[in-house]
Amino acid sequence: MEKTKIETKKTNKTLMNMICGAVVAVIATAASYSYWHDTNIRVTFHADSEKDINYQVFYTDDSNHYRNTELQNIKAGSNCVKIILPTEVVKSFRLDPGSKSGKLTIKKLKVSGNETVEFTDFDNYKYMNIKEHTVNEDGSLTIVSDHVDPYIVTTEKLEIYPGDDYDWLRMGLIAGGSFIVAFLLAMLINRKKK
Repeated sequence: MEKTKIETKKTNKTLMNMICGAVVAVIATAASYSYWHDTNIRVTFHADSEKDINYQVFYTDDSNHYRNTELQNIKAGSNCVKIILPTEVVKSFRLDPGSKSGKLTIKKLKVSGNETVEFTDFDNYKYMNIKEHTVNEDGSLTIVSDHVDPYIVTTEKLEIYPGDDYDWLRMGLIAGGSFIVAFLLAMLINRKKK
């Protein structure tokens, strides 16, 4: 009889530890999801410019009308560019890389949200007001313009929504880690109560 009571107490403590772990895991996951979940669509690229220029991004959303970002600056030299698009979906994309004529090299051009599209096949784009373009061995694109307002339009149909490629993986790791930590803490607390 005494042995059954001890086993029942151990089973109850283990069950309580698991319930505490599950509750903490749910709370930690919900809190971290709201903090880390990315609700934006981002455009990123590296630009090497021979002079200071302005650039702008145009995109279409569900209305199929072009929307645009405000003019941004690229300083002469090497730049890492990140633009947040205030939209719920991107269906097409246009980069206006410069308000002045000159030479510009673009590397690692990406649009990211629930998926990431890296633009690498630069031969399948429409080039406007661009004198020449060269796809370099490293996958970058060099454009030379002798006109004001050169731009590149993707011919690829897109459907990118806000989010992050790693949302569910990140949340799973947080939930699992939170559960393990809470379970171990509950076990430690219950052990000290003996």
